[in-house]
Amino acid sequence: MQGRQLRSPQPGEAPPGAPPPPPEVISFALERQRHAGFVGRDRLLARLDQLLVADTVDRWVVVTGGPGMGKSAVLAAWLARREAAGAAVPHHFIRRGWANWDDPEALVDSLVAQIEARFPGAREPESDARLAPAARLAAALLRVSERALVPCGERLVLLIDGLDEYDPPPGALPADPLAAFLPYALPPGVSVLCASRPRHPYIDKLATRGALVQIDLDDAPSFADDNAATVRAFWERVAPKLGLDAQFIAQAVERAGGNLQHAEMLRRHLSGVPPEQRRVDDIPRGLAASIASAWERVAIEPAVVDGLGLLCAARDALTLDELGRVAGWTLEPQRRAFLRGARELLIETQRAGGVREYRLHHDSIRAHVADAIGIDRLAAHHLALAQRLATWPAPADTAARRYALHHALLHRAEAGAWAEAWRIAADVAFLEAKCRELGVHDAEADVARMAARCRASGDEAHGDRFAELAKALGRESHWLRAAPEATVALVWNRLHRSGWSGSELDAQLRVPESVEFLRVRHAETQESPALLRDLAGHTDGVRACAVTPDGRHVVSASYDSTLKVWELASGRAVATLQGHTDGVTACAVTPDSRHVVSASYDSTLKVWELASGRAVVTLRGHTHGVNACAVTPDGRHVVSASSDNTLKVWELASGRAVVTLQGHTHWVRACAVTPDGRHVVSASGDHTLKIWDLASGRAVATLQGHSDAVTGCAVTPDGRHAVSASSDETLKVWDLASGRAVATLQGHTFYVPACAVTPDGRHVVSASSDKTL
Repeated sequence: MQGRQLRSPQPGEAPPGAPPPPPEVISFALERQRHAGFVGRDRLLARLDQLLVADTVDRWVVVTGGPGMGKSAVLAAWLARREAAGAAVPHHFIRRGWANWDDPEALVDSLVAQIEARFPGAREPESDARLAPAARLAAALLRVSERALVPCGERLVLLIDGLDEYDPPPGALPADPLAAFLPYALPPGVSVLCASRPRHPYIDKLATRGALVQIDLDDAPSFADDNAATVRAFWERVAPKLGLDAQFIAQAVERAGGNLQHAEMLRRHLSGVPPEQRRVDDIPRGLAASIASAWERVAIEPAVVDGLGLLCAARDALTLDELGRVAGWTLEPQRRAFLRGARELLIETQRAGGVREYRLHHDSIRAHVADAIGIDRLAAHHLALAQRLATWPAPADTAARRYALHHALLHRAEAGAWAEAWRIAADVAFLEAKCRELGVHDAEADVARMAARCRASGDEAHGDRFAELAKALGRESHWLRAAPEATVALVWNRLHRSGWSGSELDAQLRVPESVEFLRVRHAETQESPALLRDLAGHTDGVRACAVTPDGRHVVSASYDSTLKVWELASGRAVATLQGHTDGVTACAVTPDSRHVVSASYDSTLKVWELASGRAVVTLRGHTHGVNACAVTPDGRHVVSASSDNTLKVWELASGRAVVTLQGHTHWVRACAVTPDGRHVVSASGDHTLKIWDLASGRAVATLQGHSDAVTGCAVTPDGRHAVSASSDETLKVWDLASGRAVATLQGHTFYVPACAVTPDGRHVVSASSDKTL
């Protein structure tokens, strides 16, 4: 009996018999089907094979090109090519404002689930699921590298399309927006293929992460022929169905200028034009002219203009019922007119249950529609979406509720409806739902965005309310994460303690009548108004902290034997570094923000990888607790100070102690490296400081003058002076060249354990047990 012929899976379709994907995996089947007709680019695809499969170099490969040049089509085609060869490629398509595809947590959730599906033996520990997205992805890649790729000689490629479509949350632009979801480096055996617009700043950020190869589709000398051949192959494939002759094909190819989006838009248009009305002279030249021509054709129908304008403003695809409700279409002919006229500019997808939904086909179309209808009309569409779709209380429908939670404030902001936006934000049921379903940071960030935009619009009154509400959410974020059901009490009482009267709160906040909670009657607090949030999570006292050079995170060291890495923007603990067996006394971050060094009473130091939270090396050698540590400016060495009366200089890469600094006759409490990295200053219980030459380990000077233990020290930015803090209730300023005390700072009435010099070197701040600085 002849065997049944098996059909090959289509792009984005699982192989026959394959288990269903985990729920975290986002399906991009429909997005990939948009590019299923991709043809040509054989030379480019072969080059990607060489860079990502044949070569054994861990690298970032970015395909760049202007709108419509087929970047996504290239990545989708290479993905299908690898899957046809039996390789699983974890992938993600970022689309600005579309569903949750541009959300870092959803992106990493999906990629990690795909990585685990390919490597079941490298399952994610439960603790890693609580890491920040970039750290979580880095940990997953490192785990797979160590357990599968390196031992078995395999390689893994991640594919991420649309890097340029990721927008960081409004506010202070981070130095590296990609750090929200991309690791800072690739472990052995891993490469990443991505796509972006050319000359986008994100490309420079990729270059800092390792080897980078850029393939620019706009590079005429390299790809002009390939671009034209790809468009020609497209038309040769679809021309028979449309009945086009060779002359028409030649002109379609020439006027596309190598742009696939131009070709696809022309194909869609021609499919609705009778053959006798197709004229070569009507083919627009270039993508911009093609979009303008399409708009000119469809803009004669009011329903089409309204529908396209609403989709331009919408942040998710909309069903025809949703479009009709927002646009006010009361008659079925209006809906039919919209679909008939706008179809060539739309993508049609389906929701669960088979309901069809629509969005604009390309971001370049969105930009043209926004420009064509004007800012006032676009604002009116945002207001209509706010009042008829993104409403609160939300309907019982799951999709409508999700849309409202994500976009209710945004649409009102875009419409300039600040009073209405405040009404939604001040609804504590809305805040509780956002905290519970989207996360506390999402709620805080959304309200903070409203504050910034409202103030920028000139509405200071509402702007101040939004800012105070955002600050209240931030101050209570650690409790809101644990108990979102307490949102009413936490927000009401926090605002009352910050100065809002009870009557003002009752007037401004919308609290369900059925909710009862304890209200603060007399709001007295010693908290500084500058306090932004509490970082709660340690189970014992916190001894030290260090901010990463990029300003995004702070590391804390605790007597509970752990360190924690905190995201400053949200207050979340993104990693807990466990491994010490006694209290952690100090920590220092390397200049590249990649590692943190910790010192502990267990007589060791540990070097941790911040991205993964993994201890990469333990530095053993001290015979008593380690009190302090300092990293050299080049990031290659760390100096430790111990209660065994010594300091040690360690090589971070190997964990080897390269020199031991001996000479103190009592414990060494503190150390500071000079800016040139050549010397270290130590502070000891023997009442002295010493200056050491790091290369030789020789003490070049002993600074004497304190009458009790020296507990802290700091070096000025110019490297010329050191400041010491002592149990004798004074500080001293020392000239490092001569070893002479040039000033004694008196005024404290109890011992001074620490000091710090301002960045300009003009002032020193001291901390004392007399309860003053």
